[in-house]
Amino acid sequence: MQTSVTTHQFTKGMLKYGETRHGGNAFGVSSDTSYYWYIITTSWTYPQHDDVMNTWSDETIEVMHEALGKEGLAHPFVYLNDVNRYQDVFATYGQGQLARLKRVRD
Repeated sequence: MQTSVTTHQFTKGMLKYGETRHGGNAFGVSSDTSYYWYIITTSWTYPQHDDVMNTWSDETIEVMHEALGKEGLAHPFVYLNDVNRYQDVFATYGQGQLARLKRVRD
């Protein structure tokens, strides 16, 4: 079994640059603040560990989000490639952004 937590920082400057130079802000997150996002990755070999590992991941996400919320640092946005099986990724996109992404896709 293996687990890791990876963090990604997105500064206001990075987001503003993307808004002005690369087609805008596809996710609809505000460029008025910086973000520090984390990804929890797990891997294991045997199916009998599915429940243990999925439970660990779910509980870790919940604890981290709750702790960040208490500090005023939590944000509901979830990046599509990093979504947990129970998270509604599209509900976290900015208002109107899902329709925009579908237009770009089509």
